[in-house]
Order: sequence, then C-alpha cells, then structure tokens
Amino acid sequence: LEALSLSPHETVLEVGTGSGYFSALMSKIARSVVTIDCFSDFTEEAKLKFQEHGCANIEAYTGDASSGWLEKAPYD
Repeated sequence: LEALSLSPHETVLEVGTGSGYFSALMSKIARSVVTIDCFSDFTEEAKLKFQEHGCANIEAYTGDASSGWLEKAPYD
C-alpha cells in the first residue's frame, strides 16, 4: 500500500477484490476505489463489509477486468 503512493485526489482501479481488505485500506487514502472480481460471492461479501465499516467511496463490481474496466475510467 505504501509503495502505491496514493493521493487523496486519485481514483483507483483494483482488479481482484478478494475479501475487500485492501480496497478498504485504499479507500481511506484515495478519493475513490473501483474494485472488480470475477467471483460474485467475493464481490457481495466485500460490499457488506464496506457498508459495515463506512467505506462509502468504494464501488464493487463482478466481471472480468483483466483488460481494464472502462465503465468508470479514467483511473489514476
């Protein structure tokens, strides 16, 4: 996370939501986080955790983002 050198004005694309832990950490630094996972159960569980922990600046989607995710582009 430190190596990313995120800034408060940035929008981040994360490919591979997993548990959502890293997404939540990035959301505390960046302006917004768009996270994509190909497994809907990961996405749905992460969304619940984001709500529980007040991470309102994260958008989580299920899909294949191996080539990027143009829907919410551009990203920093």
